[in-house]
Amino acid sequence: MYIPRRLPFLGGSRDAAIVSALSSRPDRTPPRRRAAAALLGVPLLVGLSACGQAPAGLEGTDFSLATRVASPQAESFAGTASSPAADVRAISALVPGSAGSHTVLMRSAGGLLVASLEEAAAGAARAVRGLDAAAECGTPSASVHAADTFVVACPRGEDTTAIFLIDGTTAEATHIVDAPLRGTAAVQTAGGRIVVASATDGTVLAYTAAGEESGRTTVDRPTNTLVAVGARTYTDGADAEHTSGEADGDAIVAINADDTVIQGVKVDLGRPGAALRIGTGVGQAVPGGDNMVLATNVPGNQLFVYTVEPVIRLHQVGNTGTGPWAVAWDAARNLAWVSTTGDNTLTAYRLSGGVPEAVGSVDAPANVTSLAVVDGSLLVATDGADSAPALVVVDAAAATAAVSDPGRTDFAPRRGQ
Repeated sequence: MYIPRRLPFLGGSRDAAIVSALSSRPDRTPPRRRAAAALLGVPLLVGLSACGQAPAGLEGTDFSLATRVASPQAESFAGTASSPAADVRAISALVPGSAGSHTVLMRSAGGLLVASLEEAAAGAARAVRGLDAAAECGTPSASVHAADTFVVACPRGEDTTAIFLIDGTTAEATHIVDAPLRGTAAVQTAGGRIVVASATDGTVLAYTAAGEESGRTTVDRPTNTLVAVGARTYTDGADAEHTSGEADGDAIVAINADDTVIQGVKVDLGRPGAALRIGTGVGQAVPGGDNMVLATNVPGNQLFVYTVEPVIRLHQVGNTGTGPWAVAWDAARNLAWVSTTGDNTLTAYRLSGGVPEAVGSVDAPANVTSLAVVDGSLLVATDGADSAPALVVVDAAAATAAVSDPGRTDFAPRRGQ
C-alpha cells in the first residue's frame, strides 16, 4: 500500500524507516479489504493535493498548548438555554454516546452527569454514582463497543489509575481495573478491549472488559487524549497475515496537546504507530465517522480530518472562522460541527468532497467549551462566564433548517493574515 511521502511524519529516522517499510511491504491485504482501502485512498490523495494548508515542514515551528480564543459578548444565540441540574453553572465537556446511543455524559465542577436529550433540556441530568473521586478523573470517552456506555480514567496516586465503565442508562459506574500507570485517558474499542495511556510517559496498556491485561504498546509522548473509532470499512475481511492495522476493528489514536501531535496506537503490533502534527495547536479531537477522527487547529483556524487505519493519514483540511475549539460528529446528517469562539458561531461542514465544505451555521453563546449531537439535536456547553448559560439545546428541526441554508461559506484567509 502506497504511503504519501509528503505527509509530515514525526520522529526522524525511526518513523521514516517505519513509513518506508510499510510502503514497500508486499500487499497481503485480502481482495475485499484491498478494494475498500483503494476506494478510501482516492479522496485521501485528492484531499491532500487540494489542501494547501496541510502542515508540511513544521519542524521549526514553535508549538505551544492551545487555549480557547476569547469570545465577544453574545447578543443572542440559537436554541434554548438550560442548566442540566440545579447547581450546575458551567460544563467543561460533553461526551455523546457512540452509534445507537441516546445519552450524553457531562463534566461539571461537581462531577459527572448523564442525561438523555429530554433530561438535559429539562434540567434533570443524573449524577454518576460509584466514582470515589470524580474531580480527579479525566474527560470520559464514549465506548465504541456498546451504546450508552462511557469510559473514564481516574488517577489514584502517582502510579495507579482506576478505570471505570459508566452505564448511561442507569448512571452507575463499574470499576474494571487499576492500571499501573498515571493517566487520564481511556477508551473502549470496537473490539471490546479497554485501553489506557500514561500521562507521564509513552506507556499504553490494554485490558479485557473483565480487567485482564490483553496487550501493551507504546507511543512517543505522554498522552492527553485517546480517541477510538470503529474502522469496519478498513478491517472487514482482515486475516492473521495482515500486519499494518488492528485486525479486530480497533482504531485508536493518542493526542499529545503540548506538542500538538496525533499518533496511531498499535496494540496488536506492540510498537508506536505513525505520528502527525495537528497544525500548530490542537483544540479538541473527537471521533468522526467510520475510521475518522476530527480535530481543530486553534492558531490556524482550521478543521483537520484524519483517517486512522491502516496508518494515520491527514484526509482533509478546511478553513474555519476565528478560534475553532469544540468539534462534534453529526451521524444523522453526516456532518462535522465546529464552534468558533472568536465569532460565537457553530458551523456545519460536509466532508464528502476534497475539502470540508461549510453548509450552514447558527449563532452560538459565548465561551463554548464542548459540543455534542444527541438524537439529531445540538447540545452546546459553555464555561458560564459573562452570564452564558451552562447548556444550550438547538433542537433537531432547527439544526436541520440551518443546514438547509448554505449560509456563510467563505472562510478563506484574508490577505495579510
